Amino acid sequence: MVWRVIRRRIVYVVVFSMALFSLVAFRRRETVTIVAGVSNSDLVDCNTKESQFFVEQLCSNFSRGLLSGSYCSRLCGGYQYLKCMGHGVKSHVILVQEGSRSVVLKSMINEDSSEISYFFETAKKTNVYTKKEVAVSVRNALGAIMSADQINTETVDKLTHHYFKECDSNHNGLLSYQEMAICWRLIYSEEYLFGVLLGTYKGIPQVYGTCGDVFAVQYAEEPIFQPLWNSFPLTSWVTRAHMAIALLDVIEEFETTPYGVLYLCDLQASNLALQKQSDGSYKAYAIDMDISFFEGAMLSILQQDMDELKKCEDDRKCSFLSCHSKCIEGKCSQKLDTSNLQVLCTELLTNKGDVKEGLLHDPPGGVASKLQYLLRRCVH
Repeated sequence: MVWRVIRRRIVYVVVFSMALFSLVAFRRRETVTIVAGVSNSDLVDCNTKESQFFVEQLCSNFSRGLLSGSYCSRLCGGYQYLKCMGHGVKSHVILVQEGSRSVVLKSMINEDSSEISYFFETAKKTNVYTKKEVAVSVRNALGAIMSADQINTETVDKLTHHYFKECDSNHNGLLSYQEMAICWRLIYSEEYLFGVLLGTYKGIPQVYGTCGDVFAVQYAEEPIFQPLWNSFPLTSWVTRAHMAIALLDVIEEFETTPYGVLYLCDLQASNLALQKQSDGSYKAYAIDMDISFFEGAMLSILQQDMDELKKCEDDRKCSFLSCHSKCIEGKCSQKLDTSNLQVLCTELLTNKGDVKEGLLHDPPGGVASKLQYLLRRCVH
């Protein structure tokens, strides 16, 4: 595919430029911290006392046998509260220290969603639920991120087994109303679903387990918010090149999933994290995947929107955030017109998007023209 060829060529030129730069430039120590802490102004409704109480209450409920999960014992056996990273009335993002590692606790509950509302409106507290009933919910949740023909029995069974393992506290093969209420929230948390479904992918923070409807994930450093991106003009070419390669590697990984291309329809700096490695390179992570879809589901969403509008008049009617198709003869094309790579090049690597000057600005003279040519191709 043309996008993969462009990506490979960009990486090749960037790697070559790093070698060139190391020969002609004095290698000074970096003074810019790219993954520095996020100020409170970047967080929404973040309250330390409330978030501390949230974790304390979670462990209290676990000790009283009111909830379970594979991560409860490790968390409640001894943790150090570090900080609130953001929370609202029905969602929490909290950083704690568990043993030698930093862990992010997430409870992403949308009680207003149709799936959550349906459960609490129809379920009875005397109900018990079998694996078959959980499998139906798993299949429905998968239907939101992939097309129906991609949902196979093997995937549904694997996920059903996983959710039962997390939610069936007494291991009797049935879920009580309370257990199912917790499991339901986990099933319909798309970020958790992606973490389980693509758990071996390097670009997704590792899921450590759950405690009630809270799931614990790898701390992949802070999101790269706008003020930090704007510091890139002061950062050396070698450092910026390492960062660009890490981002390009993540994009390539999402091109080859078992379910087709995974489109990050909200690909922006605040939904990515960069983690510096001991050798000076970086690892990149997608840390917010709530608006991500496999290709089949993405086309279905565009087609559904088109059906509701009867017809499109221009390409704007065939767009969903950064995922686009074209309007052809009054209908949205069944082929996406943009790729993750194109959006990455536009928004982050060049000066066409939100990042001041772009991550790959001012490359060494020996590769400048070739790299700029490839980036133009990537954008357009």
